[in-house]
Amino acid sequence: MAGARSRRHSGDYGLFWPGYVDVLSTLLMVIVFVLMIFVIGQLFLSQALSGRDEALAKLNRQIAEMADILSLRVQETSQLKGQVDQLSGALTQSTAERDELRNQLVVMIGERDALQARVLQQAARQLGLSGLQPIQTVVEKRATFACTPGLRRPAQAIAPGLWAAGDYVDGPYPATLEGAVRSGLAAAAQVG
Repeated sequence: MAGARSRRHSGDYGLFWPGYVDVLSTLLMVIVFVLMIFVIGQLFLSQALSGRDEALAKLNRQIAEMADILSLRVQETSQLKGQVDQLSGALTQSTAERDELRNQLVVMIGERDALQARVLQQAARQLGLSGLQPIQTVVEKRATFACTPGLRRPAQAIAPGLWAAGDYVDGPYPATLEGAVRSGLAAAAQVG
């Protein structure tokens, strides 16, 4: 009986062992399955986070580019404001000069009209011509250059056989019509 009992007990232990192995293998498979789910989840999360990191880095680069563009625009704006200020000053100065020139023009028109009236009076008095009507009166105060001491005017002889004539060449008269006529007569005399 003792032998039967020991066999029965040893047989009973043998029946439990496959159940433990099944439970342990199932538990091991569940753990492996859960670990695989965690690994796959971590893989997806790491890809999602790396995608977000890349998007964040791209946005940071765009923000840096926009900041550079904005700083350039600010510099351009300040330069344009400076140019506008300079142009405003130049416009103010030009307006003042225009007003001064307008005033001078009014004075000169008055002087021209007075001169024209005097010339007509003189023509009527000395030549006996009355009822003259002026067509156009030209007054040029700078018709001749300034004859200052040490002024050197070019000579009439430019090259052998080539002569210059005009009020600007060297001669006994200043730069006037008389001087131009005398210069032309002298050049004609030299040529032929």
